[in-house]
Amino acid sequence: MTDIVDRKVGELVAEDFRRARVFKNHDIDFCCGGGISLKEACRRKGVDLEPLVDSLIRASRESGKSVPQVNSWQPSFLADYIENVHHTFVREHIPAIRAFSQKVAKVHGHAGPELLEIRDRFECLATDMESHMAFEEETLFPAIRSGADDVLGLLETAEREHEEAGDLMKELRKLTSHFTPPDWACNTYKALFVSLAEFETDLHIHVHLENNVLFQKARALTTS
Repeated sequence: MTDIVDRKVGELVAEDFRRARVFKNHDIDFCCGGGISLKEACRRKGVDLEPLVDSLIRASRESGKSVPQVNSWQPSFLADYIENVHHTFVREHIPAIRAFSQKVAKVHGHAGPELLEIRDRFECLATDMESHMAFEEETLFPAIRSGADDVLGLLETAEREHEEAGDLMKELRKLTSHFTPPDWACNTYKALFVSLAEFETDLHIHVHLENNVLFQKARALTTS
């Protein structure tokens, strides 16, 4: 047990992504906050360490759908995967969530001012993500693929933008009471909250693959 508790949260998920569900269930950040040890993460969240370790071990023993071994992927392949899977997801889902948030704010905003904040916070997040993905596709990922000398500075820029996106997502989670609509919510209201929850899940995986896997590989190449 000593070995696993001293390892970084992000490393544990990069090694076996089935562990991500365990961390998510305990509200432990494995993407932007994945640079701290398991022991420290549990201390900050007030989570009992031993039961969590048991859950992580059980998760790694689960059978069923195969888990991508992203640690074995080359940086160029991983960058392609992130673009094709996660960038595509973001671009496909932003228009619908924008429309849902605007409609719900217009219809119910007079009774629930937090809906106006949800609309505005998501617009900030969407705009930031669109700009961030363009930066990655046009500048950062080509630099990683070519082994450019200035890649370290670009990685720091990307990580700062990840922090900003993560903070906006946390605000949305709080404003929506963990994406829980009221009992009287209409279908559009419910669809908005479900869509935001799905967006958060994808964002966590997206940022984890970059911060804890791709960017670490890129740094290792520059120092080798």
